[in-house]
Amino acid sequence: MYLLKGFLDFLTILFRRPKFLVMIATLILTVITVMSVYGVGVVSDVPVYVVDHDNSTVSRTIRLYLDAGPDLKVLGTLDTLEEAQDALNNGDAAAVVYIPNGLSQALKTQSGGHVFAYIDGTNMILAKTADKAIQTVVKSTSVGVSMIAVNKKGLPKQELMGALQPINLDVDRPFNALTLYSEYLLPVLIFFCLNIFICLMTCACYQEPLPAPIQSHVIRKRFFYFGRLAAVFLFSLLGGMWIYQYGLPRVDIVLQSMPLMALTALLAYILLTQAMFAIINLATPKPIAMSLSYLTCMLSVMFSGLTWPIEMMPWYLQEFTTWIPLTPFLQSVQVFLYHDANWGDLAAFYQMFLKQAVLFTIAIFVLMRLRDFKYFSKWCWKKLHASPVLEAPVEDKP
Repeated sequence: MYLLKGFLDFLTILFRRPKFLVMIATLILTVITVMSVYGVGVVSDVPVYVVDHDNSTVSRTIRLYLDAGPDLKVLGTLDTLEEAQDALNNGDAAAVVYIPNGLSQALKTQSGGHVFAYIDGTNMILAKTADKAIQTVVKSTSVGVSMIAVNKKGLPKQELMGALQPINLDVDRPFNALTLYSEYLLPVLIFFCLNIFICLMTCACYQEPLPAPIQSHVIRKRFFYFGRLAAVFLFSLLGGMWIYQYGLPRVDIVLQSMPLMALTALLAYILLTQAMFAIINLATPKPIAMSLSYLTCMLSVMFSGLTWPIEMMPWYLQEFTTWIPLTPFLQSVQVFLYHDANWGDLAAFYQMFLKQAVLFTIAIFVLMRLRDFKYFSKWCWKKLHASPVLEAPVEDKP
């Protein structure tokens, strides 16, 4: 009965307090914004300049091919490397391709030629796209021109590939660009928004005051809290299912495995995440619990190993990451979302879920027993000091 009261109480709090509605609306708007930003899927028309000091048929072919594909957009040619450096420093171009004098002659004589690419890695995705597109163009041009030159010398066709002297592409990446893709980022960011929702709502279950009749009764209070947490679980589950069914498919990310795999991982993740934040709220005072929960929530994506390899973290952080529910969940999402996985592929992640479930269950049981002892001690103390005061008997007057 009190479980149902707690469930209904949280629903009334959710719709009675404007701050909760504003928070939910903000998270929904964040998810829509993330989908709009990353939903394009590919990066195109990356701006580049070309410095062509060779001005030959080969160099003009390279310039033509650089601008022919969808990845790059050649803004024009520059006369000097100083102008190219200014274009990179000012952010006018994401890359500059330098074709030195003598490239065509080097290819024709099979002495080897060099093309230089200077890529601004400030924006990681633009840098990776420019890097890949430039290498593809230069290597393709190198093979074609070299085969023509060698063929003119009378070498048989079956021996052409072995005799080629390709262009050497020297790439300078001053800002250490990395590889990131929207398909990789979208599920991480969207489910991280769900993680924020679970954190805020679980903390709200413990931060919001209880009705007076329930506050004074330990068992009723416990079932009341369980009811509130059940309401958070329901809303979180509906949000996760919406992400699977409608959110990700809108950006062409469709579940490739059995829906039961995705649902099972989602159920385990929500329950364990609620348990983790419940432990924080049970073990610490309210103001500290709220701050500690937010901090853990915000660091969860880093600890999940999807923004930085877990193997590269210190050993104590590697151990800590195994107890964050978001870690096995996001890693399992990368498996069953993009591949036709089987249950064996997810075994390692469910083992992590199981370890977390055992630890969290023990921790919650111990914390609740400690609280029971604390309430019992307070009750005994009140009873001891609430005993009636004995008054001296009044003597009868003669």
